Amino acid sequence: MAEDQGEDVALAAPDGTVLPAAALQTAALTAITDLFGIVVAKVDDLPE
Repeated sequence: MAEDQGEDVALAAPDGTVLPAAALQTAALTAITDLFGIVVAKVDDLPE
């Protein structure tokens, strides 16, 4: 994924509309959580 350097990052959706990269990242992480369990921001957030 592209690093956000203070710019608005977006991707073109198949229908030509603009999809903010943050929305795509949220959807992808939601799918990963659904398939595999837990997603955390950093290692220290993992439950023991």
